[in-house]
Amino acid sequence: MGRIILHVHGKLKNRNLKVLFEEYTGRLGNRISVIIHSEKHTPAEYVQSLPKTAILLDEKGQQISSVDFSQEVQKWGLDQNDMHLAIGPHEGFGEVSQFPKISLSKMTMTHEFATVFLCEQIYRAFEIIKGTSYHRE
Repeated sequence: MGRIILHVHGKLKNRNLKVLFEEYTGRLGNRISVIIHSEKHTPAEYVQSLPKTAILLDEKGQQISSVDFSQEVQKWGLDQNDMHLAIGPHEGFGEVSQFPKISLSKMTMTHEFATVFLCEQIYRAFEIIKGTSYHRE
């Protein structure tokens, strides 16, 4: 069973967002691994360090619902390979085209907030898969 590996460009500096990030990664336990990439890397260097199968979280990416995302997470869980999701640096990924992209929202948000938001959506996906009452339509 593959795991979800979350790639983050730089450590979360906002104390409140860091607490939320730790809350959701704690809830997810061993279903997620987090790799913090040095914020000294340029966006190009960061992208080059990602596995070729990574999915970028980018405002220009495809928008999907939480339920659709949970279906993707369920497929990834059946795969033997790990799924890599990457949150970009604060200046974005630029015009990178070799990776598929998912958008968390049409609205712009900080990369730190996007990291917390993505962790919550991953947690929500697992709760949808389990059929708990966490997610309501």
